[in-house]
Amino acid sequence: MGFRDKVLKKILAEPDKIVAFSLDFSPLSPLVSLKFVSSRGVLIGYDEHDREVYFNPLEPRNPHFIIVGGSGTGKSLFCKQLAYYLSDEYQVVFLDPHGDYNKLVQAIGGIVFDCRKNVFEPLAFVRESPEKLDEFVDVLKIVFGLEDEAYLVKEKLKKRMSLSQCLSELPPILRSKLESAFNFFDNKEKIDLGELIDEGAHFSLSFRMERSPLGEKLARFVSALFILNLTHFVWGEEKHKPERFVFMDEAHRIVLKLGGDLLKSMFFELRKTGTGLIAISQNLQHFDLELLDQVGGLLVLSPVSEYTLVKLDALFELSAENRLFIKRRSPRDKWFPERALYIIVGSTPVKVFLKIDEKILRY
Repeated sequence: MGFRDKVLKKILAEPDKIVAFSLDFSPLSPLVSLKFVSSRGVLIGYDEHDREVYFNPLEPRNPHFIIVGGSGTGKSLFCKQLAYYLSDEYQVVFLDPHGDYNKLVQAIGGIVFDCRKNVFEPLAFVRESPEKLDEFVDVLKIVFGLEDEAYLVKEKLKKRMSLSQCLSELPPILRSKLESAFNFFDNKEKIDLGELIDEGAHFSLSFRMERSPLGEKLARFVSALFILNLTHFVWGEEKHKPERFVFMDEAHRIVLKLGGDLLKSMFFELRKTGTGLIAISQNLQHFDLELLDQVGGLLVLSPVSEYTLVKLDALFELSAENRLFIKRRSPRDKWFPERALYIIVGSTPVKVFLKIDEKILRY
């Protein structure tokens, strides 16, 4: 009988005795330390010990979340399932540049707004709070590369002009830069964002940006104005629990390129209103440390790029086992999200074998 067996036999033979192991003898302990996983929320899969793993919006320190995965890793499918079940308890909103989530939104009883026909009032947040005009000007500078000439737009809008009225009084060169974007909001049926928020309605804004002459720039402009208007409508009494989630698809190409103080301000202000932003991105390139500080957690789908792996390792000091887990994928005919690292900021990463409901494939 070996030394380990003798020790364990002694423990089992005298169960009333309390035995403490020093670090040197801790491998002999029959107690195994398991990572904590929440037991409520949306079931997303199973950990390495076959325990259920849940996405629990109340678990992170704030409701903002990042879902990362390369092209074809199943981000959209995973997000559809997450939104489908979150919609039972929370308002779900999509910024959808390709119309990929239209069927899902309809399945949960929501409204799909095609931005070629329907659009919100872009300056509602400025009309109610003139001091917010600087934020609108910041968006123009970032999206369209404006510099000092942006003050001309600001002066026109101070007179409570519409975007089309403002455009008509701008110098020709500046007008040519802004014409397509400003005209985008004309001659369309207006969406009442305030009413949608008050009613807790599920909805999506479908840009179809690949069919627009402005493409990503227009999607970036509309997305930024949507978030600023959303912040205006939900601003008020501070909420300590999330009430809604906004899924931002193609975040690495659209919202995250807003960058700088404006984006950090959006994340910070919405957190206080019970609104969680779920940024869906192919990589972590545009998430700097200050922005990541506004995020409650990440879910990283395998296989990850080397760049994302290096950044994750720098942020969370991944174990060799976790690095290997997130780099692998199983061979298959059709791609399906299979495994992920689920990271709540401040906690140990959890390896998850994902579970996707077959009914989600219909959407």
